[in-house]
This record gives sequence, structure tokens and C-alpha cells, in this order.
Amino acid sequence: MSTPAIKRPGKMLSELLVQLERAGEVTSQSLVQLLARFPLGEDDLLHWISFSQDHYVRTRVHLTPNYEIFCCCWLPGQFSPIHDHFSSAAAIQVIKGTATETLYQYKSQGKVVRTESRERRQGTVYGEANLIHELGNAPSSSKELVTLHVYFPPFPTVNGGVYEGGRVLHEWIPTKQN
Repeated sequence: MSTPAIKRPGKMLSELLVQLERAGEVTSQSLVQLLARFPLGEDDLLHWISFSQDHYVRTRVHLTPNYEIFCCCWLPGQFSPIHDHFSSAAAIQVIKGTATETLYQYKSQGKVVRTESRERRQGTVYGEANLIHELGNAPSSSKELVTLHVYFPPFPTVNGGVYEGGRVLHEWIPTKQN
């Protein structure tokens, strides 16, 4: 009987983890600047890249009391629900493919409205405070999408506000634990 291999981060990802451990006060902007110093590639995340025909896959790469990192994998046509990130600072790096991000704005009485859509190409690092968005891989894409997400501090059990039909919900988004 063989023992499963322990998933250890490569050199670039390990260096990012060291810098995140040293980070003091963090904003989305400072997190984007930090993550941009580490242009990760597929080889850095091979242990965490996994696709499903049914839905996008979100796999935890690392978790500490101060931050968490996820690798998200999307086939064409797969999207997250519309959501926010509570009060966590967030940064996203597009590792492979082109992400489609649709932004929303909170309106009165728990409603959100769509404001714009953006394409985020491979190598892009971005993040914004107080963001409400939907992220995914356009149905017209012929390529897989891989993104890396860093949240400082980690989310509580519920993954922020989730919005459906323009109204606020709070529900669990499944996470593949590692």
C-alpha cells in the first residue's frame, strides 16, 4: 500500500508564502502588488489543477490564520455565482486562459445590478476592495482557465455574500480540501 504524495509548493509559490507570512496590514491593492512579483505558471500549481465537467473546481492550496490561497479551474461556460469577499483583501492571478469577470454594484434593499464585464488575460493580476463579481470561462472559449486566488484574511465558513436573481443570499460554495 502506497502513501499519497504530500503536496509541497515549488520554489516560486514557496517564496510567495514567505512574503504573505511577513505581510502586515494588507489591502487588495498591496496584495495585487505582492502577487504580481510572483508570475506563477501551471507548473507551479500542477498538484492543485483539477477540472470537472459539472462545475468549476476550487481547491485550497494553503491556509493559515492570516490568509488562504485557492486554485480555481474552469472549463468553457463555467462561472462562479455572483459573490463578494466579505471584508477580505483579495487578489487574483490568471495562470492560464482568459477569465471573464462581470462586476455588480450593490443597490438598496439587498439588490445588485450588473455594471460591466472585463476580460482578464493570462498573466493578469488584479483585485479590488468591496468587489461584487462573477468570474468564469466564457462559453465561446476553446481553452481551460486556471486562476489563483489569495484572500487576506481567510473567509469564514460561508464564502461571502452570494447573490441570486439580484438578491443577497448566503450559502456555502463547495471547496475541495487538501
